[in-house]
Amino acid sequence: MNNIIITEEHLKFLDKLQQSGVTNMMGAGIYLKAFFNITKEDATTILIHWIKTWSERHPNKFNS
Repeated sequence: MNNIIITEEHLKFLDKLQQSGVTNMMGAGIYLKAFFNITKEDATTILIHWIKTWSERHPNKFNS
């Protein structure tokens, strides 16, 4: 079980990565791992959290 604390910095990093179009977000773990110097497991935990909470954090993204 990972005990990593997911921060706003992690989530903003992933938001910016998504906006950049550099990678498909399913491959974003490697970027998290390198940028934050964390384990693959922690990067995966953060990425899964980011995916699961995306619509909560961006409620108006697809509303007209």
